Amino acid sequence: MATGETVTFAVDGSSAAGYLATPTDGANGIGLIVVHEWWGLNDHTKDIARRYADAGFAALAPDLYDGVVTKDPQEASRRMRALDADRAIAVLNAGVERLASTAGVRSDRLGVTGFCMGGSFALLLACR
Repeated sequence: MATGETVTFAVDGSSAAGYLATPTDGANGIGLIVVHEWWGLNDHTKDIARRYADAGFAALAPDLYDGVVTKDPQEASRRMRALDADRAIAVLNAGVERLASTAGVRSDRLGVTGFCMGGSFALLLACR
């Protein structure tokens, strides 16, 4: 069973947080950024990260909403529209650096996946 913890990392002179899930028997060398949906970094996204870790990957889910999680679709929509895309990409890039420094992860073996809003940011991260 994978373990997970909240971690922080530096972003442009400030900090961000994320949920890092790692395999109990060590990562297979591959790290994966998991970008959350418009709800925020909720328990479901953390569970996805742990399931990737159960499969041998180190998985980091950066928090693009600074700790805010909602179940209300209207609030989620407001949060998504208010999200500064440049700041979000900076957080994701810093998350990549944090993930690459994780024991058992090779910096040349990193990937990204995302869901709903996170899918768009996964594509933006790969392009930038």
